[in-house]
Amino acid sequence: MDWSPSKVREALWERGTSLEKIALKHKYKRIENVLYRNWVAVEVVVAAALGCQPQEIWPSRYKTSRLRGKLLTRNKAVLRRHKSLRNPRLAGEH
Repeated sequence: MDWSPSKVREALWERGTSLEKIALKHKYKRIENVLYRNWVAVEVVVAAALGCQPQEIWPSRYKTSRLRGKLLTRNKAVLRRHKSLRNPRLAGEH
């Protein structure tokens, strides 16, 4: 079962961060959308801040292939930094 938005916020707070801090650091607007919608790049950043994988926080979002979302993400740099999300078609992009 997916973590509730309040559980995600609480876990971030316990780690000394927040969605707002993550948004400022990574220059995202409307970062709260990740709590309610698929957003691969931000899911990766939030999971990294929590020291886990996005699949642990939002398992329902990962029941099907994420390749489409990975290919459509606008922030390719995040995908390059996080090995767990790489695929051969994106690995060569710089």
